Amino acid sequence: MPYYIWLVVSALLSLYGVITYWPNYSPDDEMVLFNDVATAIFFTPSFFILFLSMILQAAILGLKRYRAFRRVLYILIYPANVALFYVITMNLMPISTIIILVLAGSVVAVLHYFLSYLFKN
Repeated sequence: MPYYIWLVVSALLSLYGVITYWPNYSPDDEMVLFNDVATAIFFTPSFFILFLSMILQAAILGLKRYRAFRRVLYILIYPANVALFYVITMNLMPISTIIILVLAGSVVAVLHYFLSYLFKN
């Protein structure tokens, strides 16, 4: 039971982080630095937890009998997340910053995934 509560709370907090801190810059934006910090600290981890860790958790729960399909999903989901994150942020930041954010978000998502796995067992 704590595992499912953990998943629901994680999904809701990640969804809130993605929606609230979605990087949107306008030409007359006065707080560009705040948007960069909000993207780095809130949006990136929320994005990777929601679209990497939570999708892998759903694959574990929903595809128990289809091990081969789960393995393919594990291999394909990460590049899809990186590509989606790049599409969202490509006009907002230099590629070096995006690479650092992808690596940091990936670490957070993997930690969340393993913590969820520990809750499950």
